[in-house]
Amino acid sequence: MSFWATALFAGSWEVLRALDKLEMHGERLPILIGVPLSVAAGYGFSVWQNSSNGLVAVFAILLFTSLFALFGHLRRGAENFVKDASASFFTIGYLGILGAPAGLLLAQPDGGLRLVFLFACVPCSDTGAYLFGSLFGKRKLAPKISPGKTWEGLFGGLLSSAAIGAVLAELLIDSQWYVGVAIGLVLGLTATLGDLVESMVKRNTGLKDMSNLLPGHGGAMDRLDSLLASAPVLWLLMYLLV
Repeated sequence: MSFWATALFAGSWEVLRALDKLEMHGERLPILIGVPLSVAAGYGFSVWQNSSNGLVAVFAILLFTSLFALFGHLRRGAENFVKDASASFFTIGYLGILGAPAGLLLAQPDGGLRLVFLFACVPCSDTGAYLFGSLFGKRKLAPKISPGKTWEGLFGGLLSSAAIGAVLAELLIDSQWYVGVAIGLVLGLTATLGDLVESMVKRNTGLKDMSNLLPGHGGAMDRLDSLLASAPVLWLLMYLLV
């Protein structure tokens, strides 16, 4: 959990820094504290009491993060208020709302094993998409956002994610293979969505990588993008199906 909270902290800093290039200045202090705290609070209250209280804790932390950010923007005056507040809310939604459910997932029964789905299906989807796209890719998926992505690559990513999901369902969580296939397919789609969203942010801000935090790999967001979009969906699917 500390790893994920640290990653959200780094990702929040990178997104705020990227938005600075658009002259959109988010309120750093409450966001850099509140976003990592939301995932820790969700996990802690879920384990200490129950999952409902964990969800309430996440909502409360993100609510107060938003309020403190707004207070900070009010102190700056009216100039650029809407732009700057939009930067704060975008970051809180992108990193907080999408990232915090990972703590709720970890707090579920066998949460550590369920979290393996996230760190197995999503990278497998990315790898499968790259391989299929390199070998068979012809039709562009989103040429204006990510020219390298193809429909053939998307199919390969979904196939890879579904296959690993079927295996993990049987081995890790004592569920039916077809449940794992369903989870894998959905995670393959959300992983692609997350990658496209981050690519759009980088294109809009003129960045090649979100930072050089990870030499040779870019920034934290360059590794988190697919995981962020998949984490809340996996939490919900595990809650409903397993």
